Amino acid sequence: MNKPDPLWVYGTCDRIMVALRSWLWNYHSGTVSATRKYLTKPGEMGPQPKEIDVPTRYACEVTWLKGDLDYFIKILEAKLPDNPVTKDLRRCFPLWKNGKLVAYKKEARKITIDLYYEDLIGIYRLLEAMQSGKTTEEKQDLGKVDLSSYSKDKSAGS
Repeated sequence: MNKPDPLWVYGTCDRIMVALRSWLWNYHSGTVSATRKYLTKPGEMGPQPKEIDVPTRYACEVTWLKGDLDYFIKILEAKLPDNPVTKDLRRCFPLWKNGKLVAYKKEARKITIDLYYEDLIGIYRLLEAMQSGKTTEEKQDLGKVDLSSYSKDKSAGS
C-alpha cells in the first residue's frame, strides 16, 4: 500500500472524508439553489415538448468541526489554489461561527454550503487520491531541466 500524501493527517482527514461522504449522500435532499431550463422530449411529459426548470445545485447543511473545516480549506488551497470553490470556502470560513450548534458534538456546527455536485465529487476524489498516496509530488528529472536558466549572471553562460 502506498503512503498517503504528506498533507494527509490521520484523524482530521478521516473526519473530513466522513463529512464529505455524508454531504454526498444527502446532497439531493438539500434546498434547491439553482435551476436551468430543460426542454422535454415529445411524449416525456405529454404529447408536446415542454420547457421545465431542472435543479442544478443544492444548498446542504454539513456538520463541521472548526479545525477540520479550516484544514480542509488549507488542503484545497494547496492542491487547487485557483479553483473558485477553494476561494469561496476560504471567504465564507468566518461564517462557521454563525452555524447551528450540534448537540451531540462539542464545537461542531451545521453550516449551509452551496456547491455543484460535480465539484463535490471532484473534491471527494481528490481526498481519496491523497489517502491512497496517488497525489504525492513526483521528483523532477534533472536531465530535462535547463540549469542555465537558473544562473544569476546571464553573461556567465556566454
